[in-house]
Amino acid sequence: MASKLLIIAFAACTVLAPPALAQTAGDDASVGGAKEELKSKWGDLQREVGDLRGKITSYSQQIGELSDPKTSRAKVAELQVDIGQALAATLDQGEIASLGQKVLDTDKAWLADIYKHGWPPERIAMLEGKFKSTIEKTQHTLDDLAQIRKELAATLRRIQSDGDYLEALARVQQSEEMARVLQSLLHDLQTTSDNLKSIVDDAPGV
Repeated sequence: MASKLLIIAFAACTVLAPPALAQTAGDDASVGGAKEELKSKWGDLQREVGDLRGKITSYSQQIGELSDPKTSRAKVAELQVDIGQALAATLDQGEIASLGQKVLDTDKAWLADIYKHGWPPERIAMLEGKFKSTIEKTQHTLDDLAQIRKELAATLRRIQSDGDYLEALARVQQSEEMARVLQSLLHDLQTTSDNLKSIVDDAPGV
C-alpha cells in the first residue's frame, strides 16, 4: 500500500512539473524580451540626446550669429520644442523607465529566490554575482535616465522663462537687453550640452 502511494505521488509530481517549467520559461522569455527592448530604447535615447546636443550647438551658433534678436527668439522657440520631445522619452511613466523598473524588480526577485533552495555556496555565489551585476547596471541606467530628465527639464524651464521675457522685451523694443539675455542663454545651453555628454558617455547601458 505504501509503495502504491509513493508511485501515485511521484506520478502526480511528474504531471505537475511541465506546467511549472513552462510558466518559468514564459516568465524568462518575457523578462528577456523586456531587457532587449530596454537596451534598444536606451540606445535610441542615447542617439536622441546626441542629436539634441548637435542641435543645441547648431542653434547656439546660429543665434550667436544673428543680429536680429526677434529672429534669434524664433530659434530659441524651435529648440524648446526639440528639448521637450527629448524630455518626453525620459518621463517616469515612459517606456524606458517602465521597462527598466520591470527588469530591476524581476532581477531582485530572482536574486532573493536563490537563497531558498539550499544550493552549495559556490553555486549561490556565482548566481549572486551575476544577478547583482545586472541589477547594478539597470539601476545605473535608471539613475542616468533621471539625470538626463533633470537636466532637460531645468533647461526647458530656463528657455520658457527667457522666452517669455524675450517676448516682453520685443514688445518694448529692447534689443540690447534681448541680446544680453540670448548670450546668457547660449552659455547655459552649452553647459547643458556638456552635462548631457558627460551623463551619456558615463552610462553603462543595460
